[in-house]
Amino acid sequence: MLINNINPTLFDCSNLKNDVVIGTDDEISYPPVIRLTIEEAESTKMCLLDDGFSLFLYIIDQDYIE
Repeated sequence: MLINNINPTLFDCSNLKNDVVIGTDDEISYPPVIRLTIEEAESTKMCLLDDGFSLFLYIIDQDYIE
């Protein structure tokens, strides 16, 4: 958990309908992980940051960026 706090995981949640699947054997397929950079985050519509203690959902307004 401490490693996640130092190096959090950033998930691309732009396409949740197609990425997250619960299989027949109750196995969960997670959304793709992207690099922890502002450029990667801004290239998505929505991303989830997991720092080991909290989850942060970022919804990016593409019109605001351009």
